[in-house]
Amino acid sequence: MLFFYRKHYDNKIDVWTMGILIIEMDEGDPPFLNEPPDRDLFLIANKGKPDLNRDKISPELADFLDKSLEVEAASRLSATDLLKMPLMDKCVDLTTIRPLIVAAKKALKKA
Repeated sequence: MLFFYRKHYDNKIDVWTMGILIIEMDEGDPPFLNEPPDRDLFLIANKGKPDLNRDKISPELADFLDKSLEVEAASRLSATDLLKMPLMDKCVDLTTIRPLIVAAKKALKKA
């Protein structure tokens, strides 16, 4: 358990981090990238979770991110609860991603 700014954090901080990582993977940059250091914490504390480009993502992913990025940790879903969300019904077996990774590596070598 970590103490940061005198707040007690549990594994729900990892859920928040996962939500931010999903946004970064979708948009190419993390939220608040162009803000000065520590300003992102100020913005989250005062504005709440980062804005989502809802036109670009599925309703299931938007809902998943809304639950992952709940500012109040007590209201944020746990990883176990997130696994029960409708987005998880759209998941495919991990073996389907291997050919995509191999193809991406080959494409990078040719570039």
